Amino acid sequence: MSMITRLREVDAAGRPAIITGLYDKNRRYFIKNQPAIARFLDSGSCPYHIDLTETFLNIVHTPSGLLGHPETGLDHFAEMLGSGDHQGWIDLVNAERVEPHNSPVHCSLLRDFQDGMNEVFFEQAQLLDTGTVKVKTAGAGVNFSPPVVFVGIFHGLHIDYFLATTEVTRIALIEPEPERFEVSCYFLDYEEIARRFGALPLCIGDQADQVIMRWFHSSDKVTSRLWMRLLPGYVSERIEPIFKQFVLQQRILDGMTTSVDNENRGIAAGWQSVRERRQFLNSKPRLSAGARIAIVASGPSLAQDYEWLRHNRDCLLIFAVHSAVRPLMANGIKPDLQFAVDMHLDENVVQALHLHRDVPLVAYFKASSPLLAAVDLPLLIVERDVANPVHFEQLLVNTHPSTATLALSFACFCHPDELYLLGLDLGFHNIETQAISGGIHDNRPQQQDNLHVVPANFSNHSGEAGVYTTPFFNGVKINVERELREHRQGMHCCNLSDGARIEGTSSARSAEMVLAEYPGKTHDLQTIYSAFQMAEEGKNWHRYHLPGRDLLQLFSSTLGSFLTMEQWDWPQFCVRLDSVLAGAMNVCQQSSPCLRMTIYERLINDLLTSWYRYLLLSSDVATAEKIYHEGLRQFLKILARLEWPIDETETVVSIQ
Repeated sequence: MSMITRLREVDAAGRPAIITGLYDKNRRYFIKNQPAIARFLDSGSCPYHIDLTETFLNIVHTPSGLLGHPETGLDHFAEMLGSGDHQGWIDLVNAERVEPHNSPVHCSLLRDFQDGMNEVFFEQAQLLDTGTVKVKTAGAGVNFSPPVVFVGIFHGLHIDYFLATTEVTRIALIEPEPERFEVSCYFLDYEEIARRFGALPLCIGDQADQVIMRWFHSSDKVTSRLWMRLLPGYVSERIEPIFKQFVLQQRILDGMTTSVDNENRGIAAGWQSVRERRQFLNSKPRLSAGARIAIVASGPSLAQDYEWLRHNRDCLLIFAVHSAVRPLMANGIKPDLQFAVDMHLDENVVQALHLHRDVPLVAYFKASSPLLAAVDLPLLIVERDVANPVHFEQLLVNTHPSTATLALSFACFCHPDELYLLGLDLGFHNIETQAISGGIHDNRPQQQDNLHVVPANFSNHSGEAGVYTTPFFNGVKINVERELREHRQGMHCCNLSDGARIEGTSSARSAEMVLAEYPGKTHDLQTIYSAFQMAEEGKNWHRYHLPGRDLLQLFSSTLGSFLTMEQWDWPQFCVRLDSVLAGAMNVCQQSSPCLRMTIYERLINDLLTSWYRYLLLSSDVATAEKIYHEGLRQFLKILARLEWPIDETETVVSIQ
């Protein structure tokens, strides 16, 4: 029963007990679970009060005496706002079907699934690209909705009404105007919401980014990736930027994981590097007091810093992103270390980078042979939170998705006293210029769609405080900020780049920075080299006891079991759709503590998303049930074709 119904069923004299009782319950819940919110409620900052009426209640803005809702009545307005079929809803439907580049196996498996579905459901196939979907019926007069974000909670009666009449697997509650929040505590049962959804997805004030990040970087990468709904609770200039963040993040997901082809090649290349006993990161370097590292990327603002870098060449360890090496070379600057996170670069691209043969290259250990052969000393690192063919003792975190994040992760691992960021723009004053002149990206077409404005590190000449960014660069920015948040303690980080503002850094122009001498530079560079040692089984790496091919069998069977339902049910299927991958990974980790099965993450998500896309276009429950059963049959056929790319039981010659 909704709160609106409860309040209507009693007379005016009975309503205060209902709403004050719920307020007290919410306050007790917040005291126990979120004390900061309880203290906020006690601050008395809410400018609204509640008036009783003969028919219902009014919410009044105390300073002005104006109603906080239309004169038609709070109850009628909340029912209208909380219904699922009015034009106030903002549907984020991502109809774009992205096929990974240069990935014939991945694309073939995905197309075979789609072809199998098209043969049976041709009508739905014709509608796939329209981007038009409708709220579904879950039965018994209850609607089923995709994930929902309520932006602007205020009284919350519309949210309570929605939850009472709709099955929904996931919600987020964002109140950008904190002074309005207390009103909702009289009408919205926060403890019940936490019980229903397993947690309270609540954000008050200017921390909406945290909710958005948790939303998109959790295990839920299927239903939100394709369709989600946002509902503003009132008109406010603070709401529009939050909507734009959700739009941007929804489109990042395809770029944050790679195809099964790339993952297979990476696993094979990484295993080959182990068998060839290359140099792997083995220990943490201990740098001297006053150590400084400059991370140099290839954003267009790097052009402003060449002179400063030349002048301070001996005062910094220069970590150059591979795409910055050529423009640095053209300006007489030789880095101390070069970096590359790419797994697959062909010889033409490697040659175009103009890497210094005599400067060590810190590379991802899954890098292909042309890249590693371009330098005399490749130094390999391993990421912790990805699939690795064997267990390594020394791991880094937050190394992806770009070479800049690899360089930053390694720099933070070295933990200098001072860290400088140059050319790490991640946002652009001019959308026509997204890379440094003379670099490898100089002549590439610049992305001009799906652009979003983010805060700038420096205001431009027109006084504007924002710069343009792309979904990919925004994803890089998120990882950079995460790495700094986790590891910057005791380290001063200064962003000299004229691009997007990076949280956790101070801002300065290079012309303003005067550096003291760095007498320990040569020693520190040798210390870094010494942190890498030749791969040797039993010392810095170990085999997993369960071979990958056996783990793949367990993974596939678990996926099939999780998705098999005796009776079709919209809400239950969507819960399984969003949790099946994490559930199967957990089962595999119990048998073999590793992340090897994540090489199939993008493929599985693409298959599940395609399946879900057909279901969203179903016209009734009966059609949805048929699509479910055929989709399961096609999905199991694809799983049976998956192969593990290497044989980890091969003998590796030990060092004598």
